[in-house]
Amino acid sequence: MSTPKDRGWILTQIILCTMASLILTCARSEPPKATANHGSLRIEESDLAGDSAIPLDGRWGFHYNEFLDPSGWAERLEPAQQKDDTATAAEPDTQSQFRTVPGAWVRSNDLDPALPADGIASYALAIHLDEASQQLDLSVRLPTIGT
Repeated sequence: MSTPKDRGWILTQIILCTMASLILTCARSEPPKATANHGSLRIEESDLAGDSAIPLDGRWGFHYNEFLDPSGWAERLEPAQQKDDTATAAEPDTQSQFRTVPGAWVRSNDLDPALPADGIASYALAIHLDEASQQLDLSVRLPTIGT
């Protein structure tokens, strides 16, 4: 039969083991992945380590009621690169030409006002790879997208 002293010792051991596993679990957290900002995403070789996918979440270029012809991407790439070089973390203008992805333009959030559901829009994201990553075979997986 166990005494109150034995039960206290067992309870102390359980608490210590629980705390140790919580500390070890938190210490192994992954470094943050790159996120899109100002319509641009910079991916480095370290982001591609392992077999995990890189989310393309973040602030994409967004052109409401405009269809951007894909054949004109080269002309749009230069301004996107310039914005990427001078990008700041905060975007004070919520009416900017950027939108948070994933998300629907009919819903507002901290940076994006809600827009009417009727209409068209073009999203754009310039993906910049470091030199080592440019030698790799990469792909983009597109899930089913509802309209």
